[in-house]
Amino acid sequence: MKMLKDWKLPPLAVFGFLLPNIIGFLVFVLFPVMLSFMMSFTNWTLKSAVKLEFVGLRNFTDLLGMQALGNGNSLLYAAYVGSVALLLAGMVLFLWSYLKDWKGIRFSGSLLAGIGIMTILTAFQQAASHGFIIVGILAVFFGLVTTFKEGNEWTFGKGIIPSILMLAGVLGLFLLNDAMWQTYEPRDARFWKFLYNTFYMMLGIPIAMAGSLALAILLNEKLPVNSRRSGFNAAAVCIICGLVCMWITWSIGFPNTGLLVGVLWLIAALGLAFNVVSFRTIYYLPTFTAGVAIMVLWKALYNPETGPINIGLAWMTGIPISELPKWLSSYVWAKPALIFMGTWIAIGGTNMLLYLEPVPFLRKA
Repeated sequence: MKMLKDWKLPPLAVFGFLLPNIIGFLVFVLFPVMLSFMMSFTNWTLKSAVKLEFVGLRNFTDLLGMQALGNGNSLLYAAYVGSVALLLAGMVLFLWSYLKDWKGIRFSGSLLAGIGIMTILTAFQQAASHGFIIVGILAVFFGLVTTFKEGNEWTFGKGIIPSILMLAGVLGLFLLNDAMWQTYEPRDARFWKFLYNTFYMMLGIPIAMAGSLALAILLNEKLPVNSRRSGFNAAAVCIICGLVCMWITWSIGFPNTGLLVGVLWLIAALGLAFNVVSFRTIYYLPTFTAGVAIMVLWKALYNPETGPINIGLAWMTGIPISELPKWLSSYVWAKPALIFMGTWIAIGGTNMLLYLEPVPFLRKA
């Protein structure tokens, strides 16, 4: 009670400084969200001739619901929805058990890794979309991280329950999948396709963040150069090596390769001369490079016939270029190509700067 009596309102000037943000939030965030939520229960359209009516949950059932192709099977539908519910419940419980260190979490992690391997193999066998393969890879990753988490013991306990629920859900979906989609179809197939594409493209966000963290860890340590003079001497050697390699590759008829080799030697020379600062600058360059230039660059890289990516893959694997992915012109490979490009742009950008520490050799002892 004494604390409440002693508490005083802050000066009005504080509210004055906060007022623009509060008004902006109310007008441009809260009001549109609430209006959209209320309108979702009506038949509102841009057509003025349509009378506004309350339709309840019809819009949601049209988006999320299923309709029978012939005679529906309510038991099959319930079993399929139950399998989805088991899978989601298992995922939530797995995260909770990991945070709370339930007994048996190591067995649960190993079982999750096994589910991921099974998903990957099934996806390859049935030529499924990349989404199933990515889900399997994520399951293997999180399963192994949980299995080898420090401090956990190989003991049975309630921590095994989440992976059992996920296994039951995955098996149910696998066994009921063909029968389900022979009996039912989505009311709005485009919505599920768009939702799948949204989640697929969002995978680039955690990948870019993890890559930025790894890059920041590498760039937090200076190169083992004794002095500035020795660094410049080593940089001069790198430049001479780069010129020699460029002359050799150009003379045998590979000018593009020679140019690439020269750029790599130049980057090495800058690193030796100016230490880790040069690498930080180089990795940050794509962030403020013009978007048109980046698109032109990656369009050339992804060219299915003359692009360096397919040429390099053909050289390393021995697969003919005609059988390699068409990237941006392919329905299957367009989304992974965009994720790769976005990750390349973001990995050395603002996220890397947030993780970076001050340059070690610029700090005073």
